[in-house]
Amino acid sequence: MSTPPNYSLAAPAKRPEILALAQDLNGTPAGEEYEKMISGMMYDPTVPALLEARHLARGLAAAYNNLDTTTVPFEKIGEVRLQLLRKLVGKAGHKTFVEPPFRPDYGCNISFGREVFVNFGRLS
Repeated sequence: MSTPPNYSLAAPAKRPEILALAQDLNGTPAGEEYEKMISGMMYDPTVPALLEARHLARGLAAAYNNLDTTTVPFEKIGEVRLQLLRKLVGKAGHKTFVEPPFRPDYGCNISFGREVFVNFGRLS
């Protein structure tokens, strides 16, 4: 009798190369469950560090998405949005611009290079 195949989509172990990348990202929560999550393993999303990280990301995303552009000079909108985006995501390079709405789960796992433009999608 043969061994049945493993159909689990979860990774069996932490991935050191992913953990190394996360060390340089802004705002990553510390802890075992975060390391499991970014490695693709099964993890507990209800641990306090991950609950706090999602809560923080949602608040920062709300600030980013709800920026009152009537209070910012036209030529400064990109700069102001980049400052807000850098608080929300792991990295955002020079001249990165993401059209709102932007709805990340944690934010800290996202890294944008230089001169990136992300357009908005339609809402369904």
